Amino acid sequence: MNKLIFDIETKPVPEKVRELYTFDRDSVKDNRIKDTAKLEAKKDEKEADFFANKEEKAALDPLTCEVCAIGYYFPKDDKYVINHTNDLEESTILERFWDTFSESRMGTERLMIGWNTHEFDLPMLLIRSRIVGVKIPAFVYETPMSRYFNGLFVDLMKVWVCNKYKEYAKLERIAKVLGVAQPREHNIQGKDFWKHLENDTENAIQYLKDDLLECALIAEKMQY
Repeated sequence: MNKLIFDIETKPVPEKVRELYTFDRDSVKDNRIKDTAKLEAKKDEKEADFFANKEEKAALDPLTCEVCAIGYYFPKDDKYVINHTNDLEESTILERFWDTFSESRMGTERLMIGWNTHEFDLPMLLIRSRIVGVKIPAFVYETPMSRYFNGLFVDLMKVWVCNKYKEYAKLERIAKVLGVAQPREHNIQGKDFWKHLENDTENAIQYLKDDLLECALIAEKMQY
C-alpha cells in the first residue's frame, strides 16, 4: 500500500504556563521555620521550582505549546515536505495536516505512518486544532464515538512493542538496532528542536528529515 511518513515538533509558550497554572503558596508548610521572612523565602523557592518544572515540560502539553513543524516524507517519490512556523502560522500547518489526511483517504488509500503518533502526535494535533479553531475531519476516528484512530494511521512504535501497554521505544535506538540510523551530525536533541528552528533552521530541518527517514526505513524493515 502507498504510504507517507510524518512527524511533528512542538515549542513551549511559557507565558501560557503562568496564565493557566497557579501555585498554592499555602501548601508550603514547615513547622521548623518560625521566621516569617524565611518561610516566605521558602515559598518563593517552591513556587519558582513549580513554574520551572511546568515550563520545562511546556512543549509536551497542548495547553502550553504550539506545533512548530510537521514533516512529511513520501518514500515512493523520495520527497520531503516540511511545514514550519518560520514560514507559516500554526493554524495553516494544522490545516495542511488534515488536508493531507483527507487526501490519503481518496482513491488509492495511503497509510500515514509515524513513531509514537497515537500517544503524542495525533492527540497533540487534535487538541491544538480545537484550540486554534482548525476543522478536524470527522473520520479521524474509526467511528464517531470510537477511541481508536482511523486505520490509515499507523503508530510504528506500537507495532514494534507489540502493543504492550505503556511500553515505549526510542526511534533512534531502534534505528541503530536495525542498522538504519542516520549520521545526525547536527547533534540536535528533540527537546531543543524549536530553538534550532528559530536560530539554525537548516540543521533543524535536517534533524526532522533524519527522523522521517529513520521511521521510513524501520517501516520497510517491518514490511510496511
